Order: sequence, then C-alpha cells, then structure tokens
Amino acid sequence: MGSARAQSRLADCDAIWILGTRLGAMERYGLGALLSGKPIYDIGPESAFVPGQRISTSLTAFFESALAQLGSQESAPAKITSPAGDPARTHAGGRDVVAGPLTLQNLASSLQPLLGEPNSQLVVDAGNAVAALAQGLQLGQGSRWMIALGMGGMGYSFGAAVGAQLATEKPVTVFAGDGAFLMHGPEMHTAVELGLPICYILADNRGHGMCQTREEIYFDKPSGLNRFKEMGLAAGLAKLFPTLPVFEASTIEAVRNACAAIPVLPGPKALVLRLPSGEMPPFAPFQDAIQSKVKSV
Repeated sequence: MGSARAQSRLADCDAIWILGTRLGAMERYGLGALLSGKPIYDIGPESAFVPGQRISTSLTAFFESALAQLGSQESAPAKITSPAGDPARTHAGGRDVVAGPLTLQNLASSLQPLLGEPNSQLVVDAGNAVAALAQGLQLGQGSRWMIALGMGGMGYSFGAAVGAQLATEKPVTVFAGDGAFLMHGPEMHTAVELGLPICYILADNRGHGMCQTREEIYFDKPSGLNRFKEMGLAAGLAKLFPTLPVFEASTIEAVRNACAAIPVLPGPKALVLRLPSGEMPPFAPFQDAIQSKVKSV
C-alpha cells in the first residue's frame, strides 16, 4: 500500500527473508526498487512472486542456524526507532496531533490507544479508511491483523469477526467502512444475539470511498454513483440494536474518549467515525497515478 515504515525498513536492510507472504502484486507495489540488488531468501510454503533463493529445509532448523550465525558476527548496535519517531505516524509541528477534526491522516494515531493493545485481534475490511489505518497503526505485541487482499470482498469482515471470536474465544475488533457495512453489516446481529465481545469501528465517509477515488483518478468523468445520501449510521444502529452501545465521533478528542470507554464494556459495541467525504488516502497506486497525471500536463 506504500507504507513509509516498510520502505524505510527495506532501505536499511542487508538481506530480505520472505515468510508468510508470496509478495503478490498488492503486497509488493512500490517496493520493486527496494527488493532489487539485495539477497532474498524465500522460506514460505509456496514460491514467492519475486526471484530469490528457496530454502526448503524446516523453518525451525533454518532459523536456529541463521540466528547462530548472526550471533557469532560482530555488528553495530541495532538501531531502535520508537513509535513516536516513526515516519508513518501523523505529526504537526513535530508533535502527535491530539485535537481537531478526524481525518484519514490522523485516523491511525487517534485509534492507537484502542487498537494498539497487546494480544489484539483486528479484522479489517476494504476501502480508503482501511488503507489509511494500515499505513500508521502500530500493532501491539502478540496481536493478529486479518485482512483479505486479492479476492477479499467488501463486507467480509463482519462474518469473519464472528468466526475469529468463536474460534479463539478472544475479543475481536472490526474496522470497516460504511459501504462495507451496507453490504454485510447486519451480520452484527449474530454478535448481539450471542453477546460476543466484538467491537465494530465503522468509518462513515458517505460513500464507496475507494471506488469513487478510482473514478476520479482513472476515469474522464466520475459516475457519482459511489457517493451516498446522509443515512445516520450511528443513530440507525442504536435503533436497530437497542442493547448495543453505540459511540459516534468526528473529532480526535471524541475518538480518544470512546477508546477509553469501550474496553470496559462487555459484549458487542460500535464506534462510528465521521470522516470527510472524498478524502484521498495515502495509497501508493493512487499517489503514483496522480503524480503521473501532473507530469503529463
């Protein structure tokens, strides 16, 4: 997606180990230059989509050997970057933004107190807000991030969260847009009926944001079909599920207050985030397309 954090780590490294991903088109977008000219070791169960040396031995034996070799080599002290100094964090005047309207730029840092807890389970959907969250959120130790790229359809997260909670018996957080909610959001009914500890964070920008952005960038004339009329998502949820605690926020302060209140509530709960309509996410393919248009003018 164009994460500044991923790019800086790749730029600083001497070798690349591929594990847990095949580095498909979505995962490696914008990383091509950083992946070239460095030794790549592919140790996943299936071959990656980038050239590299395949390691067919067991992962346990490989890591034991590799770590032993690393430990025997003299090297400079490791460079440690604190979360506050991470380039992906939102800053203004050198400080974290702590007040003002909620936007895609400060979304991740605003939700960090809630979503950055250790051992969290986060199921994220598709859309502009998800792209912004993925750029800046710092996952806590032992946390699990579930995202469906490729064939992951909008709205899958509502059913996936129920499955994740029942399988692990641990609390789960869903992050999805209003467009995804309109597709499969009523699956929240299962969580309400069973009292499952699932927190639903819904980004309300009154439209299929990523679809609208694609139209504006790649089409000569946007259709306008991906913008919604006002629908009162928070009020509607409170009416539909009277026992469901529903929070609504359009400012950083309101989000922080909700993040403090939500963890102590049992069962399901919902937080609706009111975001500006039509805001551009920090999504590398969009940024590159815009730069190409500017250069061609």
